[in-house]
Amino acid sequence: MPSGDKRTNNIKNMNILAGNKQVKAFLSRPAANVRESKIVSACLVYLNRSRYIAWAIRMNVGAATDSTGRLVRFGFPGLSDIIGQLADGRFLAVEVKRPGKNPTETQKAFLDRVAKYNGVAYTVHSVDELDKFIRQNCLPNK
Repeated sequence: MPSGDKRTNNIKNMNILAGNKQVKAFLSRPAANVRESKIVSACLVYLNRSRYIAWAIRMNVGAATDSTGRLVRFGFPGLSDIIGQLADGRFLAVEVKRPGKNPTETQKAFLDRVAKYNGVAYTVHSVDELDKFIRQNCLPNK
């Protein structure tokens, strides 16, 4: 990838963020009132630094109007906050929720479908939860 590539720059920025003491503190103990977007960002830092994850990106669902006024939809209802691929080739879907919150029925249906076809799907409320899940379910068999 060229050095100016947006994904490359995002990964560089995440690596820089991961060295930040405030981010490290957040990774280990998010507050109950933390915004979901902050948890998603921290989970992406974790996933993109893991040797067990080939790639992981943030997904958005919604719609916007283009320059001609035409409505353009992106994503689809239920799509997980983070999708990616494990180093062993399996698809990864991570739904991120604030502490105490649960996925919607459409989000559960997407996670169930990923799991049904041998992907790895999970809902997390913190990076610690994600780390525990990855260590228990995604490491290569020895």
